[in-house]
Amino acid sequence: MAQTQARQHRQKAASKAGAARMAPPPFDVGDISTFNGRNLEVAMRMGQAMFDGMATINQEFMRFMGERLQEDMRTARSFADCRHPSEFVDAELRFMQTCVQQYAENTNRMLGIAAEVMRNGMDDVEHVVTDIAKATEEAAR
Repeated sequence: MAQTQARQHRQKAASKAGAARMAPPPFDVGDISTFNGRNLEVAMRMGQAMFDGMATINQEFMRFMGERLQEDMRTARSFADCRHPSEFVDAELRFMQTCVQQYAENTNRMLGIAAEVMRNGMDDVEHVVTDIAKATEEAAR
């Protein structure tokens, strides 16, 4: 028991000595907490914007695949109707031209959607970064 009391006494003395040597933090802990809360809020909004954007991209992809499937079925019918090799070549050429055009158009739509998603998500980040920069400048004065 005497050893336990001696150990507790040494621990208390070491704790008091350590506390006396600690310098106060060079920043306001409340400000850090506020900034962290705002950062979490922005991250959550960005996550929601990304999720919504991915849902929109998925819808567009499904719409496009349905359009392509219909075009493929029309092309198969046109191939079946061919009576001469030159008709088959013409049908195949029309198919390829339509395919390339539709894929190019859809790629542009998808890129537009992705750019809009990024713009929407980055708007929040820009506002928070601007606010933090202002607060930092004011604190430095």
